[in-house]
Amino acid sequence: MELKFNLELKDLADMQEDVVRKSKEHKKIKLIMTIIFSFLIFFTVLRASFSLISLAIIILFVITFPFAYIKLTIFSLKRNLKKQNLSMILGNNVMILSDEGISRSTGKNTSFLKWDDISIVREDTEHYFLYMTDIQGIIIPKRAISCEQLSQEFQHYYDTFLLPKLQA
Repeated sequence: MELKFNLELKDLADMQEDVVRKSKEHKKIKLIMTIIFSFLIFFTVLRASFSLISLAIIILFVITFPFAYIKLTIFSLKRNLKKQNLSMILGNNVMILSDEGISRSTGKNTSFLKWDDISIVREDTEHYFLYMTDIQGIIIPKRAISCEQLSQEFQHYYDTFLLPKLQA
């Protein structure tokens, strides 16, 4: 089965957002940072004077920091993506799905990924994200599956090789 598509910066940004929102690595970082900053604020407040207002500030921080972390991290990653030379990834892509795995070619690069190398499968409304690690993977835009025949062929590979690895 052959899929042809143009991989865009938005696709990479969507994958980065998926990683930040759902990866175990970012969940750990967010938790650690929340705990550290909460203790810092708590001890700073204790050194001054403790009141219900200072307690409310700490609680507000603990509640809002995880959301701020996600937004700021996604913003930072998208900004950094724009600065990078992504010519080896972006542009015209051809993916060939077979029983052995996925062969991906761009104008400048060719790679092969065995189905066993994929450990996590997630999707959003526009993409399938196939991860080798918690934060590294490949993107298959759903727009590449443009006709009924491709849809049926992709469904076969999805059900056979990807569905057992599906993670929310």
